[in-house]
Amino acid sequence: TMPWMVLLFGLLIIPLGVVSVSFIIIQPPLIGALCTLCILQAAVTVVLIPYSVDEVLATIQYLWGATRAGEPFWRTFWMGGPALSENQTPGADLDRPAFEVLKEFVTGGVNFPWTLVASTLL
Repeated sequence: TMPWMVLLFGLLIIPLGVVSVSFIIIQPPLIGALCTLCILQAAVTVVLIPYSVDEVLATIQYLWGATRAGEPFWRTFWMGGPALSENQTPGADLDRPAFEVLKEFVTGGVNFPWTLVASTLL
């Protein structure tokens, strides 16, 4: 409902995440040691980046579709707009057990290929 907020979030997470991971990569050759807190922060950032990229791309697609449907761009950007899909009725997700919601949160949307897991462990 607030595309400007999603784009601001993406502007903060994506570049700062790339810089954070880059600093972790150059830390051993330049300093000769690794920082445990820095590695933990980089691991959290690696998890956050794919989710924020998805949200930013979805917002850009929404703004594009709303503009093509005749909605004013800036009003939609600042105030949001109507749903552009045919199915505008939300599903009953609130009556599911918490474990199912958590499982879908962890496994849905983003996958973890073995190369990413191995690189993170290294």
